[in-house]
This record gives sequence, C-alpha cells and structure tokens, in this order.
Amino acid sequence: MDARLLETAGPGRYRFHDLVGLYAREQDVPDEERAGAVARLLDHYLATARRASALVNGGSVDASLFPAERPGEELATPAPANDWVERERDNLLAAGTAGGA
Repeated sequence: MDARLLETAGPGRYRFHDLVGLYAREQDVPDEERAGAVARLLDHYLATARRASALVNGGSVDASLFPAERPGEELATPAPANDWVERERDNLLAAGTAGGA
C-alpha cells in the first residue's frame, strides 16, 4: 500500500506530507524525549559540518571546540562536502536557531 506519507522536495530530497506534520504536532511528546531528538539532530549536523569544514579548508577542526557525541555523514573530499553544505543550508540555519532556543 502506498500511503504517500512523503513528498518529493527535490532530487534525492523528501519531506513529510503536511498532515503527518500536523499529526506529529498534536502528539503529547515528553519534553525530555523531544529535547533528546533535537540533541541527536544537532549532533549529526555539527559532526558533519565539522568534517565538511576540515575538508574544504584543507585541515582539521579542533573537535574539542565543537564536541559531538555521534558521527556525522562520511564525506571523503571537498566536492561532496560542498554539496552537503549547499543541500543542507536551510536545515543548518534552522538547526542553529533551534540550538539557541
């Protein structure tokens, strides 16, 4: 059965249907669980952004300055690192805002 819970948002990109988002917002998720999910997301973005920065800038980034508990995406060269930053630009900006809230 094709429930159509996801919609295409671009090449290789998907987003939840609006009704899925509405349903999710109506759920009573404990604050601790919600905060944990946000922390895992921010860790993913931080670790991947740190890796992308090291690749693009030709060196390493001091991990102690920006610690992340989980690994991010594997990026092997500057080209995929630049592609990732370009694809995730809006999400990275939103993550930065969520992290400051």
